[in-house]
Amino acid sequence: MTRTIAVVSLFLLSAAAHAQTPPPPPPSPTPPPPPAAPATDPLTALKAASGGLTADEVGRRASETSVEARVRERAVDAAEARQQEAEAGYWPRLIGTARYTRLSQVPPIEFGAPGVSFVVREGDPGIITAVTPQQPLFASAFPPIPTPVNQYTLQVSLTVPLSDYVFRVSQAIAAATHSARAARVDEQAARLKVAAEARVAFYQWIRARGQAVIAAQALEQARAHLRDAQQMFAAGVVSRADTLRAESQVKSIELLQTRTLNLVDLAEEQLHIVMHDPGARHYEVGEDVTASLPARATDASLTHLQDEAFDHRLELRALDETAGSVRELAKVSRAAQYPRLDLAGNAIYANPNQRIFPLRDQFDRTWDATVQLSWTPTDIAGARAAGRAQAAQEGQILAQREALLDGLRLEVTQAYQLQREAEVALGTTLQGLLAAEESARVRRDLFRNGKATLVEVNDAESELTRSRLEVVNAHIDARIARVRLDHAVGRDATGTRL
Repeated sequence: MTRTIAVVSLFLLSAAAHAQTPPPPPPSPTPPPPPAAPATDPLTALKAASGGLTADEVGRRASETSVEARVRERAVDAAEARQQEAEAGYWPRLIGTARYTRLSQVPPIEFGAPGVSFVVREGDPGIITAVTPQQPLFASAFPPIPTPVNQYTLQVSLTVPLSDYVFRVSQAIAAATHSARAARVDEQAARLKVAAEARVAFYQWIRARGQAVIAAQALEQARAHLRDAQQMFAAGVVSRADTLRAESQVKSIELLQTRTLNLVDLAEEQLHIVMHDPGARHYEVGEDVTASLPARATDASLTHLQDEAFDHRLELRALDETAGSVRELAKVSRAAQYPRLDLAGNAIYANPNQRIFPLRDQFDRTWDATVQLSWTPTDIAGARAAGRAQAAQEGQILAQREALLDGLRLEVTQAYQLQREAEVALGTTLQGLLAAEESARVRRDLFRNGKATLVEVNDAESELTRSRLEVVNAHIDARIARVRLDHAVGRDATGTRL
């Protein structure tokens, strides 16, 4: 009622100044609406809802469904298969062969010179002599031997690489084992990275929701100011320009609201993608982002955090395992310059068997065993070159490890600084919000009493909107900083099975 009287009094004074004879009193203008109720605290809209999403759930689902992690998982399968292949080197080489051969016809094998036969003389069957064609023949002891044209062979060969057990197999197994471990560590590192980025995406989604709430509040207040300006313009208290400014402010905030709603949809779609959720349902916040994060004494020292990262980051362990694999492969390569010692054996079941004389059309069994020492001097140069190549690759990996240490040192430093900034921002933004709310309230009251311009009110409302955004951002930044710091120092890898 007091404001209504003030508006009417201002209108009457203005009319008296423009006329000597006071005109009849105009009808009382419609009184401006009562002060708008304080807008809902944007942080209240971000409180946890039952059954809503949490950062840990988003990280877990993103890690389990990550396409990048599946690629690493296939690499693990391949590395484990190579490990099993290397372990199979301890088994002797067993080869089974079944062979059929068709031969061309050849003359039978005959013994003796032309015209001479080996016979048994009459009266002396135990003596075999050579006789001429003029002498009588009683019995031929060695008739011509035909050569079979069909040959059947069943053979089993066993080779035991004795020297490889010392110089090759164990080193190859060690290299494959290191490679498999590196692949598993790399897979886990990829899953942890995806989970951390998914948690950040979750908090960015909440940030977008908070900004949308603030934009809706700002639009509601701008429309209330427009109604006030229109009524006060009708009462002659403000100019048309003030009304137009209020209308422009409403349009600007409507655009802001459209952008924030689009940002919410985009952030929500990103959650669908990172979790590979095919549904189109809308998510609810299941984590109270306004709750204070527990302080940790270990976060106070940057040096301690960097040392923690060097001890726990999986990327370093993956490079260490890769370097170990290359080191063992270099030993395998250099083994080619040494002599080889092999033990070989064959079991043959053939018809005819070439070791049985004379050849006969039946299956016979034979066997043989061999110890062989071989050396290929021409392989020495290539073996040494391959060993140098592996050593150079190991040096390259160790250099990459040094570069990773530098990168981790910087990553931890940045995460540490972001966390400290977020902690300070939480206190300053809350204080700034209280000041902005009080300033906006005073400006609204002064404007409705004709003691402030709409420009001043708009400035106060803009400051209030900015303060609310800063509060929301401070809470979100604190959560994101904690996620990034935990990932930077490798705390998310604690308890990871490899």
